[in-house]
Amino acid sequence: MNMNHQKTIERIAQRSGESQQTCENVLKCYEKYAENHLKEAGRKHLDQIAEAIAASTGDKQTCKAVLTELFNLIDERTAKIPFLNRLVGGK
Repeated sequence: MNMNHQKTIERIAQRSGESQQTCENVLKCYEKYAENHLKEAGRKHLDQIAEAIAASTGDKQTCKAVLTELFNLIDERTAKIPFLNRLVGGK
């Protein structure tokens, strides 16, 4: 199942307990952050990312919750792609 932008926002909002508008705002800020900090745009830099984008969106914990669900969703979706799954050590 392909997920378009709106479905992605809805899923992240549902999982994080935040409003769709909040999720949209956090993800827009994350996109800009990732463009300028490509090597630090992954899950292992979650605290750093959340702190940076909280300056624009507000609460760091909200940013962390939304980004955690984004990273979880990405992990789930890529696990279903056989080629990518093999690249990262899956079956």
